[in-house]
Amino acid sequence: DPNSLKPVPCPSIFDPAEKYISLIIPAYNEEHRLPGALDETINYLQKRRKKDDSFTYEVVIVDDGSVDGTKQVAFDYVKKYKVDNVRVLLLGRNHGKGEAIRQ
Repeated sequence: DPNSLKPVPCPSIFDPAEKYISLIIPAYNEEHRLPGALDETINYLQKRRKKDDSFTYEVVIVDDGSVDGTKQVAFDYVKKYKVDNVRVLLLGRNHGKGEAIRQ
């Protein structure tokens, strides 16, 4: 939860799909690059949604143990676009991109 910063459960990979597409963005110390990437990505996804009402999406930002402001940037986007469309998964320490995607 971006407001209380309390963890909330993520859907299980075994649950039926709720979204047409899930975009996973691994991020490690990306506070300066993440806003541009997210703005461009979410802008495209919203345009696509306007053209097709059945199109649904979520962006999952995996903070891979960043020590800069990446986590705060990610939470700012959750507040802006709502938790239904943008989610944040925090890993306690850096595991590398491959592990961040598998989480």
